[in-house]
Amino acid sequence: MVSPVGGFRSRFTRQHGSYSGVFPCFFGGFLPRLLSSMASAWVAALFTKHLKEIRERVAGRMPVFVVSYPKLVSEPMSVAEAVREFLGINLDARAMAAQADPGLYRNRK
Repeated sequence: MVSPVGGFRSRFTRQHGSYSGVFPCFFGGFLPRLLSSMASAWVAALFTKHLKEIRERVAGRMPVFVVSYPKLVSEPMSVAEAVREFLGINLDARAMAAQADPGLYRNRK
């Protein structure tokens, strides 16, 4: 039995001499980028849905403190103080704020 791809290759080669210049531009560039962006969007949508479900499950059961990563990087001291206040224990906010490294924040928009 001839595979569909193999059969196509031989038919295309017989009719056009070669197929080598047709598919690399599609499979080597456009399609991988398209699939990658679709996968990224799909993963982001799943993650957003998951976070929403978690927040709904925990709502009313326990206190939750949400930290915005961009805010943590741009204003580490205020976030550290807010975390300390939320936990209600004496923590060294300066030491916590010193751990935020803006150089590690690569996904700026």
